[in-house]
Amino acid sequence: MVNTRIKRLGAAVGLAGTTFALLTAGLPYGPLDFVQTALGAVYTTPTPTATPPQPTPTSAATPTSSGGGGGGTTTTTTTTSTTTPPGTISASALTGNAPAPVTVTVNVTAGANVISGNVGLTLPPAFTSVPNAEVSITPQLPPEVNISALAGNVVASPNGTVFDLSVKDAATGQQITAFNTPVTFTVLPNAADRAVANGDTSILNVIYFTAPNTLPIFDPLNLRQLGQPVPIFQPNVVHNADGTLSWANQNGAGVVQAVVANPVSYVQTLKPDTAELSSFQSDAQTFGTKPQFSYLQVVEPQLPVVNKLVVLDPDTGNYSYVNATDVGPSGPPPAKSAAGVVRGVLNSAGGSSGGVLRGLLKS
Repeated sequence: MVNTRIKRLGAAVGLAGTTFALLTAGLPYGPLDFVQTALGAVYTTPTPTATPPQPTPTSAATPTSSGGGGGGTTTTTTTTSTTTPPGTISASALTGNAPAPVTVTVNVTAGANVISGNVGLTLPPAFTSVPNAEVSITPQLPPEVNISALAGNVVASPNGTVFDLSVKDAATGQQITAFNTPVTFTVLPNAADRAVANGDTSILNVIYFTAPNTLPIFDPLNLRQLGQPVPIFQPNVVHNADGTLSWANQNGAGVVQAVVANPVSYVQTLKPDTAELSSFQSDAQTFGTKPQFSYLQVVEPQLPVVNKLVVLDPDTGNYSYVNATDVGPSGPPPAKSAAGVVRGVLNSAGGSSGGVLRGLLKS
């Protein structure tokens, strides 16, 4: 839902350097460039090459993570997975009803496909710089991640497609927090995913959660300041013809990912003079206000703890934060009438061009 956005923003005096003001050009504030992007939105996955080895069954002890992305203490279970040369993963390969715990060692020079139940991961050749990578996918989530507590415009099920990814240097055990090239996920939504979407798979989307070691490029709003995992929409999720969802990213740190339903993309203000804020912090500046029943487009999941929404104002093209209690769910705003557009043209046209337009309309 949230693709790469490069906006000219207003910065209020006194804002901390790490605070992003989300208002674009057109308002009387000092300019600040804000790039809202996760790298998966701007990188292109190279065409995978089917380099040997051939499919190899691998039995592995799977860590159960309590620290996000493979951190924290572990217990082990044994599972069997099959790795194959990297390439497109179709629905027919995703035979599980949910993510299944797997741990495999991948030859980085060759790359690989890794299947985890209804989740497939394509690791292209040279996706990282170590010779061999230990790749773990597990449905066991860090204790601080609560799928059932998602609020506002996203809904997910703990029985849905929810998993934690960990990629480590097989030689040292050091976690890899970013990949050289994007890795691609392909999932086949399960019954719980379809249930939270009331059967309408077109509203399914994907989120990932921030972690303490998430790199700033994957947390452009600096949501780590909230002190707990915060959901962010994964850019460029593709709904494929075979019913799968796929997306690519380069984030290797604390990557808990989940398929969610995203039925509400607009809200309306509930009271007069609803404040549009510069950040989610308590000392946020007010950049403007909106009248009652104004439409705002929701562009990120509701922020926990502070209960704020990141929104786009359709009237101005500006981004801001609003208090979740100040708005209610809504459909999209009505289309502007052609008459309104003509009036705008006439009002903005001057000199002879305005006269020509008026003459054409009168005739």
